[in-house]
Amino acid sequence: LLLLAAAARPASSQATVDQFADTYWCGRTWPHADAECPLACPTGEDEFCASALGDDHSCFFFTACADRVQPDDGGDDSTEEEVSDGSENNFCGRSWLHAMLTCDAERSCPGGWECSDPGETCFAATGCDRPLMQLVSELLTTLQGPDTVMEDDEDID
Repeated sequence: LLLLAAAARPASSQATVDQFADTYWCGRTWPHADAECPLACPTGEDEFCASALGDDHSCFFFTACADRVQPDDGGDDSTEEEVSDGSENNFCGRSWLHAMLTCDAERSCPGGWECSDPGETCFAATGCDRPLMQLVSELLTTLQGPDTVMEDDEDID
């Protein structure tokens, strides 16, 4: 029974590796692998990256590279797509949520440190390159309590 469990374990581990293989990319660190996407490592093995890119590279899981980098079709490499390092989404704020909700050029901090207000910090991954969409709802609510009914002609501001 123990031998059967030991034999089944690598197969389930391999299934997990195969399931997420498109997220495995080489890099010096996880942020480097996710931002630069130098080379896919679908086997999930560090040795693959070290032999291809140098001993300072490892294979990192759960990057977003597969969404940004097109698979190599063996064609002309002269039109390589440039991959963003994500710094265009670095913005200053009192909190990450504040930075995300107040995206404007004056608050940008692409280097990760350029906040002029001492009470603010530079936050990454604010999503400022994808503006928030206005939510429209047919459901009106009130904070006046369950017994109060809002009328359609009331001004909501």
